[in-house]
Amino acid sequence: MRDGSLWAAVLILPLMAGPLMAQPASGFRVEGPAGMDNAAVLRAVSPYDLRLDPPIDGPRADDVAFYLQETLHDRGFPKAAVGYRFDRDQLVFHIEQGQRHTISSIAFEGGGGIGIDRQRAVFESTLRQQTLTPVGPIGYVESALRAASNSLANAYSASGFIRAEVRWESDFHTRGAGVRVLVSEGPRFAVTSIVIEGEGVPEALDRELRGLEGETYFPGFESVARARLLEGLRASGFFDATAKGDVLLSPDGNADLLLSATPGKRYMLGTVLVEGARQTSQRSLLGRLGLSKGKPYNASAVQAGIRRLWRTGAFAEIKPEWKPRPDGTIDAVLRVEEAPSKQITSTVGYGQWERFFAEIDYADNNFLGSLNRFFVSTAISTKTYAVLAGITDPWIFRTEAEGTLSAYFLRTETPAYRSTFYGGSVGIERRFNPPNTTSWRAAYEWRVTTDTTIFAENDLDGALVDYRLGAVTFGQTLDRRNDPLAPMSGYLLSWDGGVASRALLGEVSFGRIRTQATAYIPLRQIEPERPFVPFFVLNHRIGLIAPYADTADVPVQERFFLGGPDSVRSFLLDGMAPRDSDGDPAGGEFFFLGNAELQIPIWRVIYGIGFLDVGNLASKIDLFEWDDTRFAAGLGMRVYTPLGAVRIDYGYNLVRGPGDPVGAWQFGFGFTF
Repeated sequence: MRDGSLWAAVLILPLMAGPLMAQPASGFRVEGPAGMDNAAVLRAVSPYDLRLDPPIDGPRADDVAFYLQETLHDRGFPKAAVGYRFDRDQLVFHIEQGQRHTISSIAFEGGGGIGIDRQRAVFESTLRQQTLTPVGPIGYVESALRAASNSLANAYSASGFIRAEVRWESDFHTRGAGVRVLVSEGPRFAVTSIVIEGEGVPEALDRELRGLEGETYFPGFESVARARLLEGLRASGFFDATAKGDVLLSPDGNADLLLSATPGKRYMLGTVLVEGARQTSQRSLLGRLGLSKGKPYNASAVQAGIRRLWRTGAFAEIKPEWKPRPDGTIDAVLRVEEAPSKQITSTVGYGQWERFFAEIDYADNNFLGSLNRFFVSTAISTKTYAVLAGITDPWIFRTEAEGTLSAYFLRTETPAYRSTFYGGSVGIERRFNPPNTTSWRAAYEWRVTTDTTIFAENDLDGALVDYRLGAVTFGQTLDRRNDPLAPMSGYLLSWDGGVASRALLGEVSFGRIRTQATAYIPLRQIEPERPFVPFFVLNHRIGLIAPYADTADVPVQERFFLGGPDSVRSFLLDGMAPRDSDGDPAGGEFFFLGNAELQIPIWRVIYGIGFLDVGNLASKIDLFEWDDTRFAAGLGMRVYTPLGAVRIDYGYNLVRGPGDPVGAWQFGFGFTF
């Protein structure tokens, strides 16, 4: 004991003497590792807003020494120590940096309720975020390990293990440190019963809430159930409804919920008034809200109407006020502030076929105060110039369907033809359950094609070059991709078909149908902390055109083409046969396309890919030959940005016919399939 006390006194007295006995210093210097000079010290403590301007007293020296030591710990020097002393008018920092350590291994013991892959993903991703190390060895930083342990504990809690505890132990060796993560997960909690107290709760709402029994319990589950109860009551007209939620947790993992409700009086909707609108007509506002006087007050319907107003883009602010009256009605007053509804946007870019291009778009989200959208789009490139104008009613027939009337003019050149198109269309579209979208679209189009030059000269004797088109089309889409701009899981199914006929004010008659099925198969589980994973893409498309009546050959402009960045990538755009003797594409009336693609993350948002494409294009379905099928294999790269993927691929022709290239480079933007 006497030896221990003596050494303690020897260590403590100099530390006390430094800040208490020394005079303030007029400068400082560093003793210790090479490379840690005065400038390095200032950089290290700058995030803590510490100043080392003279005079430097003891308390300030204490703070700098402490935070400098913490900075070294955060840089992977877990045994770093920083002391100081006053030497006349100088403050001297003595730094024992020690050995830099990285984490050589991470082992998990205990737990397993969320799977070893999930544990590792949560723990390692937090370490990399905290240490700013996207790739490569991770420095040993205790604060990062604490954050990673907390993240893992939260992941367990969200999966029902609300009493999970996570800690770590370290084993230091020459240059690294092995980390053992010790998990005590405890029981997994589930909702075993839900008791709803209170008279007047609608039976359907009661059944809906009891359907939550058996679900995994997580902290705050009772608040979620209470909010759903309250929302259901207010949607049924109980404007003043109140609700409470509580939970009883047992040691063995049972969670019993008790919900109590006081519905109160049921209200009917009274007068609906909108104030503050200067440009928008009251009729348009009330029509878009979709509220009817005399019906039960439905908070969900009211909020849906307000969301429809927000989606128009015509308002900067919407403040609803509700005024209950003694007669059992609620008057609604919406105070709105209109936003600038007109906007102009422009885009410039580069495309492999069109080269440099520019687009200018004008939109008025509140055209003539109607809350309808008027738009004009113009585009110009070395191959195309176009103008499109139209008006869209986003709530046609007082439904969630969207109606659009548009007209256009287009002068374009493709590898197969050069033509001028002008015409118009009227269509209706309905989208369901966003962001995963199910949608359908029906449209009628009338179009004139004129001033045409067809580059290919064979098998086209019976096809019209300049013609009128009258057609009706219908299509459906089922989109279950996890991200429309950078999909890595889910699937996309779509089809569209149509009929062109003289009876529809055209000069050609044919039927057309196209289908697409695309699957995205991740090779690891996608998590919020690990959104970029390796994955497969399997894509299949097929299309058929069938002329009828007095149309023997479908015009080239209406035919299918294969080849290019989203097709068979060993050919340039539209470059697959059928072609004439000069190599100009003639298109076909039947095609099938298959693509298989493997994408593997290289670094952050950069992916390397390998792919196999197969396709066949026949001028007519009865001329289809399996021997004309082309196969392409290749490699490429993707850079995923917030606006989509930048793509570069090279495809090599495994099977070549007369006139086929060895391969082709492809450049593009957006997802491939």
